[in-house]
Amino acid sequence: MVMTSAPRLYEGRQKLTTNWSVALPFPMAMRIEEESLVFWHSPERLTLWLTVAQGVPGAGGRIALDELKENVPGGAFDVIEERDGNLLRYAYRLDDGSYGAKLPALYGFAVAGHGEHVVFAGYFDHAELFDAALSAWSSIEWAGS
Repeated sequence: MVMTSAPRLYEGRQKLTTNWSVALPFPMAMRIEEESLVFWHSPERLTLWLTVAQGVPGAGGRIALDELKENVPGGAFDVIEERDGNLLRYAYRLDDGSYGAKLPALYGFAVAGHGEHVVFAGYFDHAELFDAALSAWSSIEWAGS
């Protein structure tokens, strides 16, 4: 019988890059998958995917956000758009039916003034975890100049 140890748990504010960070809603495990940081908590059934992407050279945050919004699927609902200083945030929910028992996911972006951005996806099985996913998305910060 092979014994595996439990993954390390991360809590509080976590750096994504030198300039980007996110506050986790509770202790979560972390892995890197392709170009994304993935935080998950199996018993709570919440998974957060975060990917930092470079902006279009010379494009400001509003232009980058407008371009990102062009790719939002038509079935998006519960749309949120907000400004926090030099950071623009946009989120929406989407029920594409491909996640089995999971509820409609929360997708979003956090866009810095120079166009660099974080792409966010939060997947959860229970309605009460929507607030935890929303909290993580709204906690994304950019500390660059």
